[in-house]
Amino acid sequence: MPDPDHAVVCVPATCGGCGGDLADTPVDAAHTRQVFEAPPPPPRPIVTEYLVQARTCSVCGTPTMGQAPRGGGGRVQYGPGVWAHAANLTCANHIPVGRAAGLLSDLLGVRASVGFVAGVRGVAAGRLGPFMERVRWLLGQAGVLGVDETPGRAAGGLVYVHVACTEFLTHLHVGGRCADDIDAGGVLVGYSGTIVRDGDAGYAHLADALHAWCGAHGLRDLRAVWEADPAGQTWAQAMADLLVYANKAAGAARAAGAEALDGATLARVVAWYRGRSPRAWPTTSGAGPPPPRTGCGWPAGSAATRR
Repeated sequence: MPDPDHAVVCVPATCGGCGGDLADTPVDAAHTRQVFEAPPPPPRPIVTEYLVQARTCSVCGTPTMGQAPRGGGGRVQYGPGVWAHAANLTCANHIPVGRAAGLLSDLLGVRASVGFVAGVRGVAAGRLGPFMERVRWLLGQAGVLGVDETPGRAAGGLVYVHVACTEFLTHLHVGGRCADDIDAGGVLVGYSGTIVRDGDAGYAHLADALHAWCGAHGLRDLRAVWEADPAGQTWAQAMADLLVYANKAAGAARAAGAEALDGATLARVVAWYRGRSPRAWPTTSGAGPPPPRTGCGWPAGSAATRR
């Protein structure tokens, strides 16, 4: 940190060789060491008091009451910062409401009831409406969406958590696995971009979209085929090698600022897909040679080895 709160100079008092006094000796060199420490909790809450006055007009005798600003309508209330911290603890960090109330007291010096903290979640959810409408619209304009579903529990039963996302935006909703449940998220109906998905049949009705198979799911499927008959299904292992190589080549091209694979690398991928062995070919891209095998016969570091 360039501007520390405190600075302490550590001066050697005596010579480490002869024991002489070093008080007036010039400094040869110095280096810094910084210790980051939390402030002593809890701080005193910042309290703003609004004195709401009433005044009577000297002309007509009408009494008029002053108005406190928004957020100051009750005798005692919490400011937006307290609400935000409570929502952060309970919604973003999934801390139980009782413990969240204790943390507000310990860290901020604000003594809030468990009931208040529990109510914050509903208020926060209610205010997400306009924001999530915007997220749904932005996702609908994206060229590529990742979609998936995973089991979870809500309202005392089993549901599926559906996701539609890009690198920067995520939309979640719960439901079953049929087409109507997927459409209920309000993102994929009429979507005409590319959806990267698994094999769930619930996405089949999205005829306007281009459907791309998820690479991680593809590797899992190939591994399942290979494990059923390792000697007879060697093509599945070769296809997994190809997918990992092609992904690495595409990543190297993007990192270099290229908009497409160079011709030699693309020809290599196509020939490999068509069954020609690539292992003796020279490598012309930054992707490197075909990936090494692991002990189970699958590309090192691939999703198929970490299922």
